[in-house]
Amino acid sequence: MKKELLVTGCGRSGTTYLSHVLKKVGMDCPHEYMGEDGTVSWYFCVDSKHYPDHHWVNQPKCHRTGERLKNFEFNQIVHLVRNPWKVITSSLSIIHSMDWEWSTQFTNLYYKANRPVLSDKLIFVCHHWMRWNSIVEQLLPTHTFKIEEVDDWFPMWMKKDLPLVSKTMNARTGYRKDMEDVTYNVVHQYDGPLANDIVEQAIQYGYTEEELGI
Repeated sequence: MKKELLVTGCGRSGTTYLSHVLKKVGMDCPHEYMGEDGTVSWYFCVDSKHYPDHHWVNQPKCHRTGERLKNFEFNQIVHLVRNPWKVITSSLSIIHSMDWEWSTQFTNLYYKANRPVLSDKLIFVCHHWMRWNSIVEQLLPTHTFKIEEVDDWFPMWMKKDLPLVSKTMNARTGYRKDMEDVTYNVVHQYDGPLANDIVEQAIQYGYTEEELGI
């Protein structure tokens, strides 16, 4: 089935925000579900028999079926990226264990729920960021956009002004409690080569060393 648009990337990169922006300009690309024009979904960069659902969408720990990547063809595929340290910080406190467990079949990472040591989960999420974005690259995206620069690229891409939508609509800051923001130095103290690999990959997406805190 032909659709106009797939926007995908690593979770916590701005997909919820962009789906609302697209709705404001008349495109039916809902978040994590297929619409008339496409979807904005971090799940949909892989072909799966099911995608996770959550209690704010459906019942707890159920799985959505009936839509899968192989059944669609897209005129445009957008790889949406965000500063990796922001993604990793957000992912540590927000992304549900069901998401992690589901994702490991594609990343070949080992996920252990309720990890007692924060550094173990941190390293897992770092590897997830790298591997999930690499999976998106295999789709050969027509565009790679930094969410931080949406004010610049959206009008050129859509030929429409960027509508007013809160950029913190899905921040869920209450989940974070007292967690320290992840930075290059935080990751480097646990795994220097991994921190450097993340920087190298992020630079490929257009981030500068200054933006990455190097």
